[in-house]
Amino acid sequence: MNSKKIFNRLSQDYDKRVTGFKKSGKNLHIKYIINQILEQTKIPPVSILELGCGTGVNMSILQSFGLKTFGCDHATQMLYQAKNHEPASNYVCAQAEALPFAPNQFDLAFSIDMFQYVDNVDSIIMNMKEVTKDNGLCAILIPNTNSILRMIGRLGRFRGYSLGKEVSGTPMSEHTFSALLKRHFSKWKIYTSRPLPSFTPNVVWNLSKSKPLSRIIKSSFWSLSLLGFGWVEKHE
Repeated sequence: MNSKKIFNRLSQDYDKRVTGFKKSGKNLHIKYIINQILEQTKIPPVSILELGCGTGVNMSILQSFGLKTFGCDHATQMLYQAKNHEPASNYVCAQAEALPFAPNQFDLAFSIDMFQYVDNVDSIIMNMKEVTKDNGLCAILIPNTNSILRMIGRLGRFRGYSLGKEVSGTPMSEHTFSALLKRHFSKWKIYTSRPLPSFTPNVVWNLSKSKPLSRIIKSSFWSLSLLGFGWVEKHE
């Protein structure tokens, strides 16, 4: 799959195809995810790198926190959309396997819904660690292949993160994701404590707090995505 060529072609209507932000509430979900990432940092982040930044939607959210943001993507047309969407951020066209940044440049390096479209995941994580400062954080969000909500969504109008048959991606199970993080970080975890999206109706949240249902609701089986954290420790 020539993902660069395909993503360039999809750039004009990428946001609509992937999420339909205003209709599906995905933008609220991404805001919640970014908040969770920022809460896990050991030190208050100043400079942040997003790998696979696409059209720059996440850059807009990060800019609202007053952070210095850098976006990296291999599709030039995606970056063109990003510069129009959020011109205050810095953008670089490059492969995630060969980042053009100096070592120890960022407090946080993260990726949202990119890893299912790449092959060299170990190489990418090594590069993320290289450009992240000591005590910094690497965060990776991937679709949860076992999510019952995602399975139900395929039957209805909510299509989650699918771009159609031409960009299907390669699923990663929770077990494989855990093994990947364990290979590269001495301290890591996968976040699933609040798996339901932030736009879920309040009645569902109230049910999730009841003891009989809390364990079932909090199971990763319900989570649309898996959010993995790895803390960078370069003094070892």
